[in-house]
Amino acid sequence: MEKVGFDYYKNVFLGSEITSQKTFEKLERYALSYIDKITFGRITYMSESIKCAVCSVCEALFKQNARSGIKQETNDSYSVTYLENSSGEFSDLYMSASVFLPSELLYKGI
Repeated sequence: MEKVGFDYYKNVFLGSEITSQKTFEKLERYALSYIDKITFGRITYMSESIKCAVCSVCEALFKQNARSGIKQETNDSYSVTYLENSSGEFSDLYMSASVFLPSELLYKGI
């Protein structure tokens, strides 16, 4: 799959979570691989919806990295609750991608 690019993320997708081009490019590699996996390698060209899915997954990955496994955090008397498993993280990625991807690409059947 071809790359989306930081300019597309900022100017077309209108993303604001990721401010560094270097960070976006790193996350983009993971997002492209993830989308290729959940679509079973069926993407043949980068449509606008697929580009938006890549940007959306990049933002979800960025937010996950920022949380670093923290489920809840309070300030008074400082309490932190950590996630017990990471299955919710993958569900966040899937939801981010599925908003933009055509359903036929996500279909697991033949």
